[in-house]
Amino acid sequence: MNASTQPDQVRVNTRKSSVAAAVRRSVARLLAMPVMAVLLHFAVLPAQAADAAACTPSFKRINDGGFGERNNLYAWSMQVFNGQLYVGTLNNIDGPQIWRYDGSTWQKVHSRDAATTGNTGFRSMIVFNGLLYAATVNELQGAELWRTADGTTWENVASGGLGTPANISFRGLTIYNGWLYMGTQNQSGTGSQLWRSRDGSRWRAVNQNGFGDVTNESTHSLAVFHGQLYIGTTNSVRLQMFRTTDGTTFQQVVGPAAPVAAGFGIQGNTNTQHLYVYNKRMYVGTGNLNLGFSIHRTTDGSTYQRVATGGAGDANNFFAWRFLAYQDRLWLGTGNFNVLGGEGGSVLRSADGLSNWETLVGRGGQYYSYGFNNVLNWGVRTLAEYNQKLYIGTAQCWKSYCDPVTTGAEVWEWSGETCPATATP
Repeated sequence: MNASTQPDQVRVNTRKSSVAAAVRRSVARLLAMPVMAVLLHFAVLPAQAADAAACTPSFKRINDGGFGERNNLYAWSMQVFNGQLYVGTLNNIDGPQIWRYDGSTWQKVHSRDAATTGNTGFRSMIVFNGLLYAATVNELQGAELWRTADGTTWENVASGGLGTPANISFRGLTIYNGWLYMGTQNQSGTGSQLWRSRDGSRWRAVNQNGFGDVTNESTHSLAVFHGQLYIGTTNSVRLQMFRTTDGTTFQQVVGPAAPVAAGFGIQGNTNTQHLYVYNKRMYVGTGNLNLGFSIHRTTDGSTYQRVATGGAGDANNFFAWRFLAYQDRLWLGTGNFNVLGGEGGSVLRSADGLSNWETLVGRGGQYYSYGFNNVLNWGVRTLAEYNQKLYIGTAQCWKSYCDPVTTGAEVWEWSGETCPATATP
């Protein structure tokens, strides 16, 4: 994957062989340690360690790494459809795949060859009018959109980036007022786009120039809140946000023409990673490669309360990657690309979405350290509820120095059991 799809999060000045050796040593050291030793290694407070030891961990890994194919590095999208759980992968080598899970076994149901089609990932999924849609990343020919009625027979309904090959990714699939909306990622200098369709096969552009600012290079995340459609961008300077009531005219609510400053006034806040509605508030999780992610929330879409900054205490937590409400708590998966520093993705949750965030996986985690004790899991990319359980998909390091030791994306199940918890400041 090149820099146009994902920023260069880790900069290394040593030779690849030395770095790979460092990664191997780091991973081997952590994986060889029992859970309690890992927690102590990361300076867990005695009370937290005692709580973790006093209950049976409720996380269970349910797939082989990469579903048995180590080049499946990300569980990049996740969606429940017709009683089964679907997962789309990032695979730069062989091409992306879609797997489904019935609660006991996995089955591969779709794939696209990277060499012949240019597709490298299934990044977004949604169910619309009884069909499952899956959108790709394709840096050679432009993004594609596929759909299925039964999970095994797939139909292509958009290709070539909808006529613009520079639309390398379709993102933010969202339903609003009976329309399916889909954003694009376009870093060619012409700005991102927003499209919509009534039937999923005939598409119309409702914005084609980054909402009037070509530095909005990705229509990154969408959400419906208080009867309006909100759009968050990735911007090479600082992120912006817009809203609409009719799907064709847009009001800026975060940005240079809005009362709320672009990027919420925080240097390096370039990405709107996820917009999510929880307890009558809309949450905005950002991506910030300089200072760490921030989280903001709003009750009206116009004024925003700051929930967290600086990666919630770790500036290497670059992405607030994915939110999900589950069992009366707001869950968050993060991206932390400091592989060589022994860090990785985390899983946090909060009952009020403001304070008392618990770290279940990560630094001082109650169950696992970073990346479920595997620093190659540099992100927690997807979350979904299926059969009353929570499923969590990881993202593994795709850097060349990680390649000798990567094992492939993992999917973890949280059974819903609870254990004594200690709040993380």
